[in-house]
Amino acid sequence: MRNFLLMFLLFLPFAAFSQEKDNYTVVTIYNGIPFRPANLNYSSELSIEQFKSKGLGQMDQGISLNYEYIRKQGFSLGLKYYRTLFLYFPILYVALQPTYYSIGSQNGFNVRPEIGLQYDPIWQYVVGLRFKLSYGYDVPVSNGDGFSYNRSIIELKVGITFNVTHSTTY
Repeated sequence: MRNFLLMFLLFLPFAAFSQEKDNYTVVTIYNGIPFRPANLNYSSELSIEQFKSKGLGQMDQGISLNYEYIRKQGFSLGLKYYRTLFLYFPILYVALQPTYYSIGSQNGFNVRPEIGLQYDPIWQYVVGLRFKLSYGYDVPVSNGDGFSYNRSIIELKVGITFNVTHSTTY
């Protein structure tokens, strides 16, 4: 009996962690404000994400199409890949985004590494809510002089999420 009680007390903390694995495919539509020093713009993003959780561990990765309106003169359009960094801290993510820009008569390409925070107060339902705050820097690939705006960018976005699929395995 004493051995049973000892084993019970040793393994009790592990009983609280679920072995259930959840996989979500989520589509998110973002709108927000990108801020480049001395420049306040408008941006939109359409994202398709794969969210996986097992017990307390969660990972998120996705691909998104990002559009930034740059004053009245131009725009920036990019395809972003992102993923969360830590299994038990799914708020912090990194991303890499090649972008095409057109400002007036100038066109070119940039690559934007990005780091950010995303928070989902509501995500387990069919429709949810997501907030994103990120910092990125546009590294010139071609026509670096044509991109006359500050290359540092801070973005604040609010998104509506739609859970397309959900599967659970044990």
